[in-house]
Amino acid sequence: MKKPAVAKTKPVFLLAGLGLLLFAGYAITLRGRTLAAGPALSLLGEKNLRAGAPAAFRVLAWDPRRGQALMVSQLELSLTRPSGQQQLLASLAPGRPVVDVNGQMPRWPPGPARLELKARTSLGDSRLHAEVTLDASGQTRLRLTSPRKTLTQAPVLIRQSPTGFSAEIKGMAAVGAPQRVVFFPGGRKFSSSFANRMLVRILAADGRPAVGKLRLGQGPYRPSDAAGFVEQSCDETQSRLQFSFHGLLGSLEGQAKLARTPTQIEVAPQHLWVKAGQQLNVDLRSLSAAAILYLDAWSQEGWRISDQVQMKKGRASMALTVPDQSTGPLVLRFRDNPFGQGLAMSEVVLWVGPSGKAANSAALAWLRRLPADQNFWAEMGALTDTDGRNAFRALLSRVAAPDGELPVLVDGQVQGQQAVQQRRRDVIQMGLWWVGLLSVLIWLAVAWNLLRASHRAAGNQRARSFRIALLALAVAVIALAGGWVCLWWIAQQSLS
Repeated sequence: MKKPAVAKTKPVFLLAGLGLLLFAGYAITLRGRTLAAGPALSLLGEKNLRAGAPAAFRVLAWDPRRGQALMVSQLELSLTRPSGQQQLLASLAPGRPVVDVNGQMPRWPPGPARLELKARTSLGDSRLHAEVTLDASGQTRLRLTSPRKTLTQAPVLIRQSPTGFSAEIKGMAAVGAPQRVVFFPGGRKFSSSFANRMLVRILAADGRPAVGKLRLGQGPYRPSDAAGFVEQSCDETQSRLQFSFHGLLGSLEGQAKLARTPTQIEVAPQHLWVKAGQQLNVDLRSLSAAAILYLDAWSQEGWRISDQVQMKKGRASMALTVPDQSTGPLVLRFRDNPFGQGLAMSEVVLWVGPSGKAANSAALAWLRRLPADQNFWAEMGALTDTDGRNAFRALLSRVAAPDGELPVLVDGQVQGQQAVQQRRRDVIQMGLWWVGLLSVLIWLAVAWNLLRASHRAAGNQRARSFRIALLALAVAVIALAGGWVCLWWIAQQSLS
């Protein structure tokens, strides 16, 4: 008996299935290459940079798929312009996931430029760029913050009396009698974690200083200087301060409720008055025994130093080189988060410039020109350039750098989210390829068996069996195609 002709088509179906399998495998391989997403990088830094001045940046690297930090083995940061100008700012081999980059901006003419970053990690190499602007002058980044806004609630006065009276007499205080107390702790905020050293100022109603002696709690009386300042200290556990002041023009007694901050960090620099290029040691204490503390130091020209230190048993010491800058404040701010998030933060303000009595007057004059919060001088009280070192220290303690998180030039979190979304898309598309391939193979198997069965039928039943086979094949095509389209639509909805 002669073999049915359809048997000769069996190798054809096998070859077609093999071809489809190879094609699908090739497509899946191409898709699979995109599953190995590269490292995600974040570049922190200011967009407006001062030409010819120091500038600080911070780079963070992690695996976007697993959310784990990646060690950066090599890093290069350079500044370029379309005209062909190029300046290498830093070339480092840090070996850690958070890299502090400190560079010197070139003395280029003002205008746009591009930062280009190259980083090598355990997950591969990565590059990114950020558009910045070089400015020869620019606005100051520092300001004066009002003492009462962040330090205390309004003091509760218990007794206010002119000289010679022991009982409370309201509305009869002599001109210049003490009526207000203002606190100036180092670092702008009272700490609930460590002891506080501060300057306290007693003021009259007109804002002029009241001269006399002041006692906090059960401590000794300490005399004020001519500008009304007294140096005092308080324990970290105190939430209220009892104060008692006696002067030539009257007395003032009461209590102040402190608005404390759980800083968890204590900063103790070797000196508050430093010079450009000087080596400075800063001692640190932390409630966390093994925290990593991140430094961002600010001058009037911007972010000047980026650094980090590992705490050991809650203590560490950091050696800093004071950056070359014009005379003015340098705010050292330590935090336990590289992005500047979280509550664990403490700061201290240094003065960069020459020392001496004449320099003190010049520094006071310089600080008084800084932008200030509304009603700052009404809260601060009257000051002159000759009011002395305590006045300078009190005013310096109110200098603040930009609040909040550090400025971000390139957000690697967005890149990481995009990489995760791309991986999700690739996985779904790979699944659709497999479903499509399986559908084709199923259809080929069904077609082969139906056609073979129709050809094996008797001669008078062959035509009818062939029509039934074609109908079954059509139904199979519609069912498989419909199922694949439904899967594709669900995939598109999940990707949108």
